[in-house]
Amino acid sequence: MKAELMNAEPASAIALSYRVRSLEADTYEQALAAWPDIVLARLPLADSAGWLSQADPDCPVDCRLTLPSLSVAQQIKALIEVVAELKGWPAPAIHIERIPARDWVAHTANSLPALQIGRFWLYGRQWRHLPRAPQLWALEIDAGLAFGTGHHETTRGCLLLMQMMAKRHRLRRLLDLGCGSGVLAMAAAKSQRRLHYLGFDLDRDSVQVARSNARRNGVAAQGRFVLASQLERRPMRDGKPYDCLFANILAEPLVALSPGIARRTAPGGQLVLAGLLREQSLRVERAYLARGFRLKKRLDDGQWRLLWLEKAPRVRRRNREWQRERQKLRQRGG
Repeated sequence: MKAELMNAEPASAIALSYRVRSLEADTYEQALAAWPDIVLARLPLADSAGWLSQADPDCPVDCRLTLPSLSVAQQIKALIEVVAELKGWPAPAIHIERIPARDWVAHTANSLPALQIGRFWLYGRQWRHLPRAPQLWALEIDAGLAFGTGHHETTRGCLLLMQMMAKRHRLRRLLDLGCGSGVLAMAAAKSQRRLHYLGFDLDRDSVQVARSNARRNGVAAQGRFVLASQLERRPMRDGKPYDCLFANILAEPLVALSPGIARRTAPGGQLVLAGLLREQSLRVERAYLARGFRLKKRLDDGQWRLLWLEKAPRVRRRNREWQRERQKLRQRGG
């Protein structure tokens, strides 16, 4: 009967909720990280003194997952119970309920405010009427099927590092790995008008959304978004290396892709890695230091960490230049 009801109301969703300690919530969240089509939110509880700190491993938190179907909810429930048993924790009380049918894309879009991140101004079409300072780089991006509206900590951190980078480096070629909505490539194009970008994603919907966003924001002529399954496929292997790369994905793919990313980064090129939990960052950092990068900056935002690295310049070129200068000095001295 429940399965029939779900089929009759495909637009509805299922909510699964439980209350655990912060330490346990982190473990459950990591176990669920690879599960597709779920949305997880967590809220720390308050005591008489105010909000409890989530840095405290014993802080109680309410966790709520939005799931596409009752069958997925039952699988998630079983997974949580298995993790609790393996850890020796008491299994949390899990509550499952139906969420009434709703246009969730429209609801999410209306609930996300416009926001300013450094000099970047990000907003949905419903906030076009809001006044903004003329010196801001404006990007209109609606919440939808592709990740990247600026509200997540990793996207926000990438934009802040991009602004720092724009002050120190004149960039010409940018590669956006896992482009999502295209927000990072478009932000780079807005901040440096002579820059040419290439963004790619494994998800076909994301690529279509990114292309549409680029046209809407007037930066389609500065680059393109393509569907690709790995870094070495065309068109990524064509042309010159990139002097700037952004990869806001996950820790394991970043480690696996480190050889290809290193090959596609020009000597002296800038690289930003995001999508990392703090405890995952050291392994990723070591993988790129071994590929000839040096760390320029770590940026933390909540549980997330971003790495800004720079690839070492060509030593041979510097040696040749140094030798030519030394030869000129000898000739002058002679």
